[in-house]
Amino acid sequence: MTRIKLNRLLDGGAISKDPAGTPAGRFPNGIAVSADNSRLVVAEMDGECLAEYDIEADGGLSFRRWFGNIKAPDGICLDREAAVWVASFEDAFIRIGRDGEELQRMEVPGRRAIACVLGGPERRTLFCLSAATSYEELRQRKSSARIDVIDVEIPGVGYP
Repeated sequence: MTRIKLNRLLDGGAISKDPAGTPAGRFPNGIAVSADNSRLVVAEMDGECLAEYDIEADGGLSFRRWFGNIKAPDGICLDREAAVWVASFEDAFIRIGRDGEELQRMEVPGRRAIACVLGGPERRTLFCLSAATSYEELRQRKSSARIDVIDVEIPGVGYP
């Protein structure tokens, strides 16, 4: 486990430092905040899981746990049942329950899932960004991306 230190800009420009550091993977990626601003979820690319933090009243973070088992998690968003939609850079958009169980999977064969967000009038539209690419093509900037739109039963909440 790698530890990072988080800094926060306070009113008046002072910087608050977390002296103990907050546990995080070597490659945190996607990030989402619950609608009530009490929960932060981070996709841990190298850890192949999600990290959950409590957001304290003063804006500080308290690490709660790691959950889920997702290969190469990238962009994420939350739904009303506290589940997390995850773009797995391997080939799918996956819905992970709060207990870490995989609830739904939408594969995008031959493509890399990059990001997802729930939007639309009732936030029941899952916008899924994927790319036809490889790691080598990414380095060469030769990727081709698209956005797929999927209707889902459970609406989105939180930010983004």
